Amino acid sequence: MALAPLLPAAAVAAGTLKVDAALPYVCALPSGERPATVRITAAFPERAAVGEEIRPTDVTTTVELPPAAVADLIALKAATVRAESRLTVAVAQNEQRAEAVWNGTVQPVPVPAEGPLTLTTTGDVPSLTTDTAGEMTLTAGAFAVDLAPAGADGAATDPPSLAVTCVPGDDPEGRARLAAVPVGAAVPTGEPGTPPPSPTVPSPSAPSPASPGRRSRRTGRHPRGRGRRRARRAGRRGVRWSARGRTRARRRTRRRPAPRSPARTPRRASPRSRPPRRCRRTSSATPTCGS
Repeated sequence: MALAPLLPAAAVAAGTLKVDAALPYVCALPSGERPATVRITAAFPERAAVGEEIRPTDVTTTVELPPAAVADLIALKAATVRAESRLTVAVAQNEQRAEAVWNGTVQPVPVPAEGPLTLTTTGDVPSLTTDTAGEMTLTAGAFAVDLAPAGADGAATDPPSLAVTCVPGDDPEGRARLAAVPVGAAVPTGEPGTPPPSPTVPSPSAPSPASPGRRSRRTGRHPRGRGRRRARRAGRRGVRWSARGRTRARRRTRRRPAPRSPARTPRRASPRSRPPRRCRRTSSATPTCGS
């Protein structure tokens, strides 16, 4: 992991992830330690390839100093104040660690008579480059701001500068983690709404029916009990039941089909029902039949 040269924060990158975090800090002032709020805004790329520069853009740091800081400036007879900020950002990826410093400046702003002092700084931030794949996280760390107060006539006060150092306060919500940028190729996913294919359960194959006249391999019995009946018939006739005798018993016990009666020719009905003629034999060769 390496830090690239500084890039202007005004550059805008397409497909960015916006970050806006208000973090609690504890700042050391001349009057003592006071709570303060530091707001960080930036834009990061949604994803980066291995070896591609990750450039934070639109980086601004806004610090709201408590009224105690304003009282310290008024004690120096300051009318305006110019500030330079330094934000330490911890960078982590896999087992690699690094630190980046985001610098910012602000033009002179008037010192309020009372209430908090708000300073917004912008500047150049370094870009990051990594040669390994994995998620890169950026976490806000220590913050410092150098104040340069000036009088109403523009002359520097005595002392001419005031250094304020701040450390992160309690952050139970984990807002100090500014961004997490995936590095490397995206993992392909299925189309939304498409259910995963259900596993195919093979259907159990049905056992093939045993052929008639043969024993079943599972039970060792003849199907439908015909083997037993044939064995009894063969035993009565003195035929031994064996592979050879089984064929003989099957042949002997086979029933012969009953003979069919000859087909009768249907009698033809006469057109008129007449009584049968009665013939008598005479001496002549031709019989005489009465009507």
